[in-house]
Amino acid sequence: FIPAAFWSMTVLKIALASAATLFLYLEILRNDLKGKFKTWKFNEFMEKCRNELDCGEMILSHFYLLLGCSIPFWLCNESKSSSLQLSLSSFSGVISLGIGDSLASIGGKKFGRTTWHYKTRKTLEGSFFGFIGMFISWLVMRKVCCSKISVQGIFINSIFSAVWEALVPLNDNLSLPIWTFLLFNKTII
Repeated sequence: FIPAAFWSMTVLKIALASAATLFLYLEILRNDLKGKFKTWKFNEFMEKCRNELDCGEMILSHFYLLLGCSIPFWLCNESKSSSLQLSLSSFSGVISLGIGDSLASIGGKKFGRTTWHYKTRKTLEGSFFGFIGMFISWLVMRKVCCSKISVQGIFINSIFSAVWEALVPLNDNLSLPIWTFLLFNKTII
């Protein structure tokens, strides 16, 4: 994502839209052919990817993950960005999901002891790992993108994003990047 964003934001946006369309088409095809080809390897692979938030016949977690990474790029106004200075908020999906959510999951599974509340398996320790991962990544991207956003703003956004990931009962593959994008745009103003 990052090299492509610096090369051409327009091409990246088109590629992400094409990939999202392909993902959705393949899921519809998989769902239609599921009864006809019970041993279809693609169906077996997709069933392994089923998330507890996937209800019904459709498996959409992979599609939501791609959308979550894509939506901030699509919302970014590229006319305000030069090739050397991209909007930091356009990377909200990549950093909040690719780094923050992943590290929260890994850290929570390995070191997690204290759950946020009785209705979730998410832990304070996992959220801490997610926060640290996002905070460090945002600091690096701040330098790469020549952004003027303050370190305090990055710190606050990282905390709020980590708490959102832990406590909001929505599919975080879709909601977390949008939340993070909105936080960064509010902080930049």
